[in-house]
Amino acid sequence: MQQHFGFFQYPASSQQIDAYLYEHADFRLDVFATATGERLHTDTEFNCGEILPGLPCELFFADGSCFIPKDPSYVPAKYQRKTWVAKFESHRIGILSALVLVPVTCAWLFFVGIPAFAKALVPYTPEPLAEFIDQQSLVAIDTFLEPSKLPITEQEKLRAEWSAAFKNLGPEITQPRHIDFRDAEEIGPNAFALPGGTMIMTDQLATLLKDNPDASLAVMLHELGHVQHRHGLQMMASSASTAVIAAVLFNDLESVSEIIIGGASSLVQAKFSRGMETEADDFANQSLLKLDKSPQAFIDAMAALAKEHKDDQKDSWTSYFSSHPEIKARIDAAKKLIATPESTSTDGKNPAIEERSADEKAAESKN
Repeated sequence: MQQHFGFFQYPASSQQIDAYLYEHADFRLDVFATATGERLHTDTEFNCGEILPGLPCELFFADGSCFIPKDPSYVPAKYQRKTWVAKFESHRIGILSALVLVPVTCAWLFFVGIPAFAKALVPYTPEPLAEFIDQQSLVAIDTFLEPSKLPITEQEKLRAEWSAAFKNLGPEITQPRHIDFRDAEEIGPNAFALPGGTMIMTDQLATLLKDNPDASLAVMLHELGHVQHRHGLQMMASSASTAVIAAVLFNDLESVSEIIIGGASSLVQAKFSRGMETEADDFANQSLLKLDKSPQAFIDAMAALAKEHKDDQKDSWTSYFSSHPEIKARIDAAKKLIATPESTSTDGKNPAIEERSADEKAAESKN
């Protein structure tokens, strides 16, 4: 039998008196007045208030009376099996473990788990959904880009040349959904691939590389690499999953639909990861070799773009310094491939490129 001191409050009254409580093995509670020893209440049926660490557990009896213990750690045996959360919260090691495990788990979820889930999910994306995403993306793009001013005959000529080259790569290569052009005075020479497979080149880039069709093809092969590896859909699925989980965690479910609907538009201005850009570069250089063309075309394209954007490298196709491999590294990889074209294997891999990919993965892990 345990004795606990506290205060007894009469039914329908705010009056409190000093009292003590005896707890029996059968969960019966006896309450006595401290001053007189008078039995104030006895009962086996009672309710325990909310159990919070550092606060006393109030005991409510059926007649409306209440006993408030002075010891904040006291909880009747009848309710102790329900206090594991309180015990955990009051446990220093548990708190420290939570402080470490929660952020680590969240970091793993957002940087490893969700991207892996998105990559696994992409192959099951319905074709109508991919087309819808591109339509929405084009609507967003056309709010800040203008219709192409290139002659229709020139656009058709470039489309025909690129499409023929893409088809010559083999049936296993994913063909672009559409190839479009846009006038982009503010952005300048640029090209990009939308999540659903539409590829766009700006008039400025088409004009810049007009006299070097192989360099122009190299740029579009790079974008085709994004389409082949479905990088855009991976990014979109990852971003949408992250946003939905964050909305659920912060109890903002009303914004989930807005996140999904607006995902296509927001992706237009997103940048691919360093690893994705490396994959696209490698695809372009390997494809040039497969088409009996030299990766020098890729180097020419990079050099022309670097020169064009030397004073404004934040918005150009070549200025991916935050997430893309630096221009020099990208050019060096192409040069190695030119020097060792015979080392390209039947599986489409080249040791020079594989070496760069390994180095960049190591750099990413350090960051």
